[in-house]
Amino acid sequence: MADDSAEHGLPKRDVVSQGAAVTNEQRETLRLRLNDRLEESSVPIGLREGIREYVVCRRPMGHFLTAVVCNDLKEAISRADEASRNHLYQIVFFFYNYAPSMCWGSPEKFKAWMSTEDDPPFVVE
Repeated sequence: MADDSAEHGLPKRDVVSQGAAVTNEQRETLRLRLNDRLEESSVPIGLREGIREYVVCRRPMGHFLTAVVCNDLKEAISRADEASRNHLYQIVFFFYNYAPSMCWGSPEKFKAWMSTEDDPPFVVE
């Protein structure tokens, strides 16, 4: 994974496991960290579980969040309720800063993320 965090002023993140089995303890730690980051990013409460479980367990999301991770602004806006539309910046901020880059950004990345059964990388900040 290329480290461009210094270029963007972001915290450095290291991938501890790439393709290796993630333990239940690591998965729970990741959930807790993502909860904190979702809250810090001001992502609406009603979207946090879907985003968190998408990242941790590759669980499918609704149409709005799928459009967001596929980088389809037109579809995201058309699918968003008022709260989601008003917090679109915060949602994208979260993905950009805290989600693994291989799980969002294009339809191809989304399909690849959802089609593999490998454990997601365990990211440590």
